[in-house]
Order: sequence, then C-alpha cells, then structure tokens
Amino acid sequence: MLGRMVSAIDLPFGYTLTVWASGFIAARRFGEPRLLDIFLFLLGAVSAYLVCTAAAYREFGLPVTTHARILTAINIFSVVASALVTLIVHLLDNRLTGYAVAGFIGTLTYILCMSGLWYASAALGRER
Repeated sequence: MLGRMVSAIDLPFGYTLTVWASGFIAARRFGEPRLLDIFLFLLGAVSAYLVCTAAAYREFGLPVTTHARILTAINIFSVVASALVTLIVHLLDNRLTGYAVAGFIGTLTYILCMSGLWYASAALGRER
C-alpha cells in the first residue's frame, strides 16, 4: 500500500515543491505579491503547461515505465526548476513580468525535466 501511495503522489508532490519554491523566490525578489501578481504567476504556470500539452499532443497515451515512475520519486527536478527560477527572476526588474516568468519557468522546467527522465528511461528499457 505504501508503494502505491508514494507512486500516486510523486509527480504532484514534486510539482507542488516546484510551484511553492518558484512563487516564494519571486516574492523574495519582487516583494509580497498583489492580486495581479498572483494571477500573472498562475497565467505563467498555465501557459507553460499549455505549451507542453500542445507539443506533446500527438504523444498522449504513451506508456510510462515503472522504472521512470520510481525515478520521479527523487524529485530532484524541483530543485533544478527552483534554481533556474532564482537565476532568471534576478535578471528581471519588472515585478509583473517577474511573477509571470517565475510561474512559467518553474512549470516548464519541471515538465521538461520529467519528460526527459521518462524518455531516457523508456529508451533504456527498449535497449534491454
């Protein structure tokens, strides 16, 4: 049962860490978010998801290997995404752009890293 629970929450857990860290990094950089800042952060995150969805549209339904699911539990990509958000938002001076970019970069980085991990895992599985 524990294994099922862990495998059920590993992706949302990692993404939650990514979003929280990205938002907090933006708040540290640009100050307490106002209502518009929050909506722009959400818009950035949803935009990244839609970009990835559009790019992957033809690949929906591909199986995810058990090996890849095990690797996702590590959640190292939350750290990678947060580090990238930190680097990028410190280059920006505009608060409104900063919040949107933080949401977008955090989401995009996490999705692309996880996709790369799953792709590599599937490729290794085919070679065996």
